[in-house]
Amino acid sequence: MATITLDNVNKVYSNGFHAVNDLSMDIGEGEFMVLVGPSGCGKTTALRMVAGLEEITSGTLSIGGKRVNDQTEAMTMGDRVAILRDGLLQQLGTPDQVYDRPVNAFVAGFIGSPSMNLLPAGLDADGDGCAIRVGGARLAAPKLLEQRPALRGYLGKPVTLGIRPEDFGTDGEGGEIDVTVARLESLGSELVAYLTPAGMAADTLLTARLARRAALDEGSATRVNVDLDRLYFFDPDSGAALT
Repeated sequence: MATITLDNVNKVYSNGFHAVNDLSMDIGEGEFMVLVGPSGCGKTTALRMVAGLEEITSGTLSIGGKRVNDQTEAMTMGDRVAILRDGLLQQLGTPDQVYDRPVNAFVAGFIGSPSMNLLPAGLDADGDGCAIRVGGARLAAPKLLEQRPALRGYLGKPVTLGIRPEDFGTDGEGGEIDVTVARLESLGSELVAYLTPAGMAADTLLTARLARRAALDEGSATRVNVDLDRLYFFDPDSGAALT
């Protein structure tokens, strides 16, 4: 256990809703703190920020005297993570297990900040391997069926494709996807890019975490790469991971 300190913590959503407003409190080591209030008062959002499942808009959160600003760092402080949905346990495992090997699309999209990109896609036979159709792109993946035998049953069928934001690049290595740069956010150490993939609806956005000096301009058409060894696949109906 460790002391938890919230100092003027705020959460403002993209629609302008201010869910948590300047929340400050200290929770002592071993203390059993209870948050109460009416529905919609910010209890759940506050707990999600402490758990690292919700990004803090402003303010600071410290655990054991160590400042925590993102979900991934907060997750490393726990030995195991349990993810529930509608009262049902979805997955129980170490932070690395639930991040690298999510059992379904819900866990995949829930764990990680920014969250995993989940897109409709298809698989086509291509020689001894296969090709992935996503938007207007066709990504050759000659070793994919060997690495993930369950995908053989999905050749010619739709799948849900998962791509982590950090698995994009602009170095020319990996599968290539043509995109239009909708928006850029510089975080100092990295660049977060919001991209519209060619061949998909204009309101479809991919989130990519790129090197801070990536040569991108808002509104321009460009090409990004994706690490084919780091792709995730899910059944489009059940959401189950396909491995």
